[in-house]
Amino acid sequence: MDHETDKALAQQICEEIQSGNRDAISEIRKKHQRYFIPFARQSLSDPECFLEEFWDELSDGKVLCRYKGDSSLKCFLINILKIG
Repeated sequence: MDHETDKALAQQICEEIQSGNRDAISEIRKKHQRYFIPFARQSLSDPECFLEEFWDELSDGKVLCRYKGDSSLKCFLINILKIG
């Protein structure tokens, strides 16, 4: 997936979230969850709980709506995960 495709997907999901569909994040979650699990297991004592909170926070759209397509969506989300 290229950055423009990532950006279009993020914008679409952001719009859906802003329209009240907080479950819209599930599409991104399905695509990227597998990348986050190993990172979380290495870095955290309770990775499953942390990842649930991470996705819950993303479902409000504030973070996702800041994505501008400068990097892949996966890299953007991993950086958010590292900061969290």
